Amino acid sequence: MKGTPWLEGAIFLGLFALLLTPFFVTGSLLFPFITGKAFFFRAIVEIIFVVWLALILKNPDYRPKRSILVILFSFFVMALAVSTFLSPNPYKSFWSNYERMDGFITLLHLFMLFLVMGSVFKKPSHWRGWWKGAAFASGIMSIFAFFQLAGKLPINQGGVRVDGTLGNAAYLAVYLLFSFFITLFLFAHEKKVWLRILYAILGFSQLYVLYNTATRGAILGLLGGLVLMAIILAFKGQGKIKMAGISALLALVIAVSGFFAIRNTSFVKNSFTLSRFASLSFSEFKTQGRYFVWPMALEGIKERPVFGWGIESFNYIFNKHYDPRMYNQEPWFDRAHNMFLDWLIAGGLLGGGLFLALCLAALWKAFRDKEDNINYQGEGAAIITGLLAAYYFQGLFLFDNTVSYIYFVSFLSYLHARSATDWDKIVSLNPGNGVRRVLPAVLSVVLVFSLYYGIWKPMNAGRHIIKALTAGQNQKYDLALNELKNAVDLHTLGDGEAREQIIALSQNVFFSQNPEFQQAYLNFMTAELSKQIEAAPNDTRYRLLFGSSLNLFGLYDQALVQLEEAKKLSPRKQAIYFEIGRAYTGKKDFQKALGVLEKAYELEPKNDDAKINLGVGYIYAGNDSKAQVLFEGLPEDALLFDNRIIAALLDLGRWADIVNILRNRLVKKPNNIDDYISLASAYLRLGLRQDAISALTVVGSLRPDYKATADAYIEQIKAGKSP
Repeated sequence: MKGTPWLEGAIFLGLFALLLTPFFVTGSLLFPFITGKAFFFRAIVEIIFVVWLALILKNPDYRPKRSILVILFSFFVMALAVSTFLSPNPYKSFWSNYERMDGFITLLHLFMLFLVMGSVFKKPSHWRGWWKGAAFASGIMSIFAFFQLAGKLPINQGGVRVDGTLGNAAYLAVYLLFSFFITLFLFAHEKKVWLRILYAILGFSQLYVLYNTATRGAILGLLGGLVLMAIILAFKGQGKIKMAGISALLALVIAVSGFFAIRNTSFVKNSFTLSRFASLSFSEFKTQGRYFVWPMALEGIKERPVFGWGIESFNYIFNKHYDPRMYNQEPWFDRAHNMFLDWLIAGGLLGGGLFLALCLAALWKAFRDKEDNINYQGEGAAIITGLLAAYYFQGLFLFDNTVSYIYFVSFLSYLHARSATDWDKIVSLNPGNGVRRVLPAVLSVVLVFSLYYGIWKPMNAGRHIIKALTAGQNQKYDLALNELKNAVDLHTLGDGEAREQIIALSQNVFFSQNPEFQQAYLNFMTAELSKQIEAAPNDTRYRLLFGSSLNLFGLYDQALVQLEEAKKLSPRKQAIYFEIGRAYTGKKDFQKALGVLEKAYELEPKNDDAKINLGVGYIYAGNDSKAQVLFEGLPEDALLFDNRIIAALLDLGRWADIVNILRNRLVKKPNNIDDYISLASAYLRLGLRQDAISALTVVGSLRPDYKATADAYIEQIKAGKSP
């Protein structure tokens, strides 16, 4: 039809550009491996969706078609829209944050991608081209990973688990899981020998890198998916296909059996990846966060069974049902680390049920089709069935990210496109000439508005936060304050992150030497955190962080207001009790502090941090014997170098005890300048002026750049002064 080729070309260009998403790393933004990919994905999808809307006005052939997948996906999106509206924090449920870049906004973009891809990729060559592009892109990623394994490029998250340009080994593993099955799909349907050889090399490269991610969920999912694929081919295939399925199944059984036979050998124990599989057991699982958060997730689902909590709301469940046995885990979980539980939490039984139905429908459509209208044979259905099964299995232990979302939705689109029927009887769209002329202009305005408010502004806010962090590291706190003001003034999804950075920087500002600036920063922090708490009054994290910073500035009564509210929201989180105890200690109400710290200790006595905090409480209360009993069994160095004990003795003026601790520290670490300076100060308090001079002399010898200052202090001490 006249006027549509350039529209089709623009959409195709955008769809293929999405294959570059895994490679976007934006150092100028917070969470550089997450934000750049998400903003790129959203921008591309918004552009091609608007172009697609213009296209379907001109050409009815590209209008939506009907299938069970599009119906389920549509209802799923509608259910999550309601969940977002009913969320404890609808703004965050819609927009998410920099760390995750998820939220209902991402779900909308995925649905738009589903509609566009399922409508525009109409020919076998379209899908083959996209799969080939995906395979080629994964080849580049594998080369990048090889350089990481060779030590030529850094592994971004540290350690030995390769992560490519995704910044997380588990994310890379899921990407390669999709990529391997795509490559296998292409290999199975390629007639040219040289291309089959190329696909084989590419497939083995993907497997090697996937193995070196050491991601157990993805690797087990891969094995399970291959087993299911082999079973389907063995039972449903014909001739060579059937024999290939039987052979693959036998090979997999032999490989798994062989691993179990050698799992206790030195070969396995000396392999990082294999040893991770050899250690799999229920006792190991009991030490992981999932052991604690999965029961919390079930409690959350029971509390809001119909529409759930909204996307990005697991933190409310986590805080309410926090298990103090998690003291050695991450302090804040925002996911259940189970794809299906996460959707049940976000959308309740309605939204989560629709997601499960969508997954099962996709699996059924892949499994039942012997041939399809894209002209691939039955083995293609077995491969896609294996892929979906592998993806669902790894999803039992992980959550999605932008890249895995794109690939999952692309397969949903493919399965939809190959079985969709005409929807003209349901969707009747016959716009008049006036609408045809005006609507493109309206869509263009909407696109510009969306790109500006949904992408450019939050990206700009992220840049301001990065500049603030850089300025703070360089001790340019006035510049950092200005950049943080610029970030929050944009009023974007980055507001929460900016306010967390305001709190983080406040510790450095507190120790600066400018009281006037300290007060200005304190006023700014108080104003912004009050806004944050007003926007999310039931978010424990912000109340605890705010209360902690108020404690730092000595505003104990204000701190207690926030901390007591935090305790109501998360009554079993020991960290909150520690800060409440700190506030009462600052108010010199040592008995109240002791009562709070005893309660914290009772919540989980195995927590060494709880023991030290309670021990410090006993010291303040004048009961050293109880503190000593509590400290028994703790690592000697942990006690010796814990500044909370020094701070308590300092507040109580117990200079002799401080001298004793500092001397013991310097035996362990004889070059610690700060401890020598503190020792000199303690000697002066005890009237041991010559000992103070000796300590400062050591400082001058260890730090030539500090010698002039140390000598000046020594001269003042000799003159009878106390510098």
